[in-house]
Amino acid sequence: MAGKDYGVVIIRVLSGPLAGRTLSALGEVKIKPSGYKIGGEVSVDHQEHNRSFEPVPVVAMCDFSRGDVDWDALANARFDMTWEEPLANLIHYMTQAALVGEQQDSMKDGKSTGHEVQCTKPNYRKRAI
Repeated sequence: MAGKDYGVVIIRVLSGPLAGRTLSALGEVKIKPSGYKIGGEVSVDHQEHNRSFEPVPVVAMCDFSRGDVDWDALANARFDMTWEEPLANLIHYMTQAALVGEQQDSMKDGKSTGHEVQCTKPNYRKRAI
């Protein structure tokens, strides 16, 4: 689907201290949905190749609009969140998610950066809308 714009993402908090809020992303939103990291190694004589699978959290990351969001309340809670891509007809569900990272607020452009939202693979699903 070359040329299709996937840029619109609607982020909704469904539970926790910010339940009912829609958050604004600034810039690109990225998601790592696999729940694992694949490694590879080869033998010294290059005759064998092995892969390893390491479980990792599902991660969504972006810069947010600082606004009046109580990041401290969100950082100290578990919550459910959706990341909706209306132009791609997809919605990502993250339940029992947590905010991780080191928050940094910009007084120049109003961005709050350094946030990642993480959940376990069983608490993530994606479906068409």
